[in-house]
Amino acid sequence: MLILKRIFPLYKPDVVVIVFLPNDLFTNTPISEEYELKGDSAVHKRGEKDSNSHLLTLYKRALISFDWIYAKLYLMTGRGAYFSSPSTQTFEDKMNLTKELLERAARYSESRGAEFLVISIPQQFQVLYKENGYKFDNTDVDLIDEEFQKFAEEKGFTWITLLDVLAEYKRNEGTELYYRLDGHLNKDGNNVVGDYITSAFIERFGGIMNLSGR
Repeated sequence: MLILKRIFPLYKPDVVVIVFLPNDLFTNTPISEEYELKGDSAVHKRGEKDSNSHLLTLYKRALISFDWIYAKLYLMTGRGAYFSSPSTQTFEDKMNLTKELLERAARYSESRGAEFLVISIPQQFQVLYKENGYKFDNTDVDLIDEEFQKFAEEKGFTWITLLDVLAEYKRNEGTELYYRLDGHLNKDGNNVVGDYITSAFIERFGGIMNLSGR
């Protein structure tokens, strides 16, 4: 939201797109008008790894290469609470905060003549869970998207979710779409996301987009 307010006057876009991931829920914080963004990047320092940490990483990599083990281990982490039912109060508070930020960004964009969209990219855990048809107790990988989809409809902006798209592609093609160890999209995953978003944009904005390739 802070970056949007900084760059919108420079570019005056017709469409504002925000990419959402479930871990954003637990990193989003309230903002105030007095807050100033202190730069757009952070520097991460890495310490030297000893041989024990390399062995640990190798062991972890071997374990999480199995979908079922990966899913079970994921649910044992703090992020497992994102998809638990019934939800916790902390989760509800973070959902409400994120809704507030999304509505604020949508109102800001729309008041300046720009359409507002959110593209929801799932965690690797969600894709593996859905692709394999797992049914763990008290687990709902669609919970977050369903809640925000309903919220977006109420507030008049667009929510595009890619969970079913990625899960179906992996089921049909058997292609890994994420780096298993760090959970980021790999080249194939980015290609699937890019192709789907391109099609969705052409369908929605074909009348106003320059599709000549220039």
